[in-house]
Order: sequence, then structure tokens, then C-alpha cells
Amino acid sequence: MQLYYSPGACSLAVTMALERTRAHYESIAVPLREGAQLKAEYLAVNPRARVPALVVDGQVLTEVVAILAYLDERYPQAGLLPRGDIWRRAKAWEWLMYLASTVHPLYRAYWKPSWFSDEEAVHAALSVGADKRLVQLFAELDAALADRPFLLGDAPTAVDYYALVFARWGSVLSVPTSKHPRLAAWQKRAVALPEVQRAAEREAIDPLRRAA
Repeated sequence: MQLYYSPGACSLAVTMALERTRAHYESIAVPLREGAQLKAEYLAVNPRARVPALVVDGQVLTEVVAILAYLDERYPQAGLLPRGDIWRRAKAWEWLMYLASTVHPLYRAYWKPSWFSDEEAVHAALSVGADKRLVQLFAELDAALADRPFLLGDAPTAVDYYALVFARWGSVLSVPTSKHPRLAAWQKRAVALPEVQRAAEREAIDPLRRAA
């Protein structure tokens, strides 16, 4: 397997999951800040010019949630998502879909408002609005952690890996994620996991915070 990733991008969730499976894979960096995703070499892999992309036996799979689903099915012994409990498994998918459909797009509005509008006059308002909503969402996430060490209960899952990516990005918000006590404690627990440590080392990043 080959994983195309950008250090600290949403692809980090897949790196964490792969490290938990202990599968052999090759990491191929596609630094987004350098525009590597727009080069012909990568567009031949993923014409959408995004990461992650997982190549398995010459076939390409993209999108974080799809790749996590594939890894969960291929490596069931890793326990990436709950098994044997239909409700908990459904709750895992609920979280993953929420993170992909709601939280991630807000970061795009925060950093790249031009994606949503060509009118430069509204870019600042879009960024400010996204920041405000993200702060609210992290307050909700903090509340969800009131009675559990990880998002689905006592044990970490791929849901925590994906959420950890966005919490890490939240270090640059007007109210950093570190200001939410339960969320900050959860981040520290998640960062201490061996698979997260290995993923951070592989990508050469600070697992707790994103550089501005």
C-alpha cells in the first residue's frame, strides 16, 4: 500500500489508523502548502488534487472516511471502529460523517473563503463566521467528553483520530481548543497513544497543535 498524504492535513487520520493496524505501507508526501497536489504526478493519482489517496494493488481510494472504512474491514483485528454492537458502530459513523460534512468544510471557509465566493469583500466575514462556528462546535465536543475518556467510550477509535486532526487545527482559532478543559484532556490522552506518536513521528509534526 502507498499513502499519499500532506503533513498534518486530514490525511493524518489515515496515518494514525494505518499505524494502529501495523500494516506495512509507504508514505508519499504531497505538501499542500507547496502546491504539490497540483503537479501532474499527483493529479495522475487523484485528479481532484486532494489528500489522502490510498493505493492498493494499483487501485486508488480517496476521502478519509472511505479509507477508514476500508481499513476497518481489511484489518478488523485492529478495532478501528466498534464491532458487535450495532448502535455503537452507527454512532461511530455518525461522528465520522459529522466531522467530514460539517467540521471540515468550516475550516475551508476559515482558511480559503475564496473557495466559496469570488467576492473579496465577503472573504473576511466568511473566515470570521467559520471561526465563530468552529469555536461553538468545539464547545459542544468538550461537553460530549464529560463522561468518557474517548469519543465513543473507554477505548480510542478512528473517530478520535479524525477528530484529533481538527482539534489540532483548532490551536489557531480565536478560542484555541486548549481552552476547553475536557477537550484538552482528551487531546493529551489521544496524543499519548502509541499509534498517534508513530504517526506524528512519520509526518514530522507536533501532534497537539498546528503551526499558524
